[in-house]
Amino acid sequence: MSRARLSLILSVLAVVTIVAGVSLYYTPPLVREKSDNLVLRGVDLVGFSWHHNRAFWFEAVGNKQKARCEYLFSAWYRPAFFPKYTGGSQALEDISFQLQECQSYRKAAVVLQKATLSADSTPDDWSNVASLYFDAGDYSGAIEALETAILGGVQTAEILGYAGRAYEKKGQLTSALRYYRQAVLLDESNFRSLAGLERLGTHEERGNASLKLSKLATTEVLPENLTGPKGGLYGGSWAQWTTGSARAQVNLLAGDANASVSARGSFAGSQWPLMTVALARQTGVTSSVPTDSWKVFEFELYVPETDRYTLRVHFLNDFTDAETGEDRNLFINKISFVRP
Repeated sequence: MSRARLSLILSVLAVVTIVAGVSLYYTPPLVREKSDNLVLRGVDLVGFSWHHNRAFWFEAVGNKQKARCEYLFSAWYRPAFFPKYTGGSQALEDISFQLQECQSYRKAAVVLQKATLSADSTPDDWSNVASLYFDAGDYSGAIEALETAILGGVQTAEILGYAGRAYEKKGQLTSALRYYRQAVLLDESNFRSLAGLERLGTHEERGNASLKLSKLATTEVLPENLTGPKGGLYGGSWAQWTTGSARAQVNLLAGDANASVSARGSFAGSQWPLMTVALARQTGVTSSVPTDSWKVFEFELYVPETDRYTLRVHFLNDFTDAETGEDRNLFINKISFVRP
């Protein structure tokens, strides 16, 4: 190796080390704003520096949402990201919601699982953890979390159905069938387990499941079926007040599906709201909502297998102006599903 090349490599390493060192001791405003109860110490220099410096750049160009996500990702690479919260499990849940909005579903699942373990959890809490692992495609993580819940006495049809699906995804079909059958014994309308029996069960089980699935498929999602940390019910519709997503669990049959979203927006900052409709881990389809009256917007979705999915409606471009009172929001009245 030539002396010039060696000198260049050493110079680059020196710059990276200096940047990483400065980053280690600097807690940016957005981290303090969102995570001031975190104890941050220790670091994976490569992962931390990469996301931290990206956060600086996004903050410099005014993209606060991207910057906030990158700061959260950089904090992830510090080994002591979780241990000391004055807010306890609620603070962990808040961090999980932030990670979900950054579409980092596995990290969100890990954080929410820690919150669930540290509080008086309910079956719905464990279902939410499983759902995030599924959205991340981490079925091993889902199995570990679900077995923890089941051993702890959480044995609802929903939890057992999730366990069956996770084992099926990992190719462990005997375990999958066992959990599917247990789930259907508890609740014969459990869609995920019926779908599993249609794929893996005996001839009789497949026939019975097929008859029930078409009747249980979701045809519409009403505002009260939606959830999300940055929105809520308002005047009979769902109002998404700031950038983020509204979510619902939907039962869908395999194949193409048309989602019709009845929505309206409020105009501000020279723009109408932008809305993306996405199923589970899919990228989704984006549309402008250029009206303050209710209008139906059509989205084509692909359903790879008959199953229960997380449907997300993302509001992408929130805007407020304190001086003029302008406020851009997205409102959802109903979501309908029709097979073409």
